[in-house]
Amino acid sequence: MVAPAPGHSLEHHAAVAHTCTTDGNYEYWYCTRCGKYFSNSTGTSEITLEATVDHKSGHSLSDWVNTDPDTHYKVCANCGEHLEEAEHSFGAWHYDEDSGLQERVCSVCGYEATKPHVHVLQYHAAVPHTCTTNGTIAYYECTECGRLFKDEGQTIELLSVVDPAAHSLVHNDAVAATCTTAGNVEYWHCTVCDKNFSDSNGTNELQSVVTAPLGHSLEHHVAVAPTCTKDGNIEYWYCTRCGKYFSNAGATV
Repeated sequence: MVAPAPGHSLEHHAAVAHTCTTDGNYEYWYCTRCGKYFSNSTGTSEITLEATVDHKSGHSLSDWVNTDPDTHYKVCANCGEHLEEAEHSFGAWHYDEDSGLQERVCSVCGYEATKPHVHVLQYHAAVPHTCTTNGTIAYYECTECGRLFKDEGQTIELLSVVDPAAHSLVHNDAVAATCTTAGNVEYWHCTVCDKNFSDSNGTNELQSVVTAPLGHSLEHHVAVAPTCTKDGNIEYWYCTRCGKYFSNAGATV
């Protein structure tokens, strides 16, 4: 005797939409007797369990959103969730001459933060120049923008702080040599480095300023015997430079 087939005992499952992170399912019917899956309510179109799955899509991320002064993040185009949110990774502040502001940029998203520039001054004491090396005047330097100021009140901005190298020169006139004494050329003497120069700028150094004694320019006169009416003279030498008389050619007496 034949027992009639009881037919499927179908259990309806409504469609559940997937999300970015979780699977959903398509509408299907499940037979609680035979354990089969169907795409219609009559149980005539059999499908697999896998065919019921509406797989998760995963996030579809935007570029960095960087309008926030503290953080950046990406937005999922599917679910609108903010993802990968983190604080900006800023570099050091630097001064922008065009805007007059302090600026720094996030190395991740490129967000540019700005703030008014306030000088942070560091004092530099004067460094005296030498005869050959430059020094500096006393000044204040902004450690943020590098600008230089003469005063702490920042009222006088400096273009240069260089104290140029310079000799301290004293002029000496030329002194002519004589027959027996040395003279000197015109020169400028530096009281700091003790060097001598032929010019007032201290550029042409002299190794010596001394001019040697000239020595006598002797003219020989032979002895002339006296007569009854005229004096004579002994042999002598006469210097045509200094006008002195000598009894010998060595001009020592």
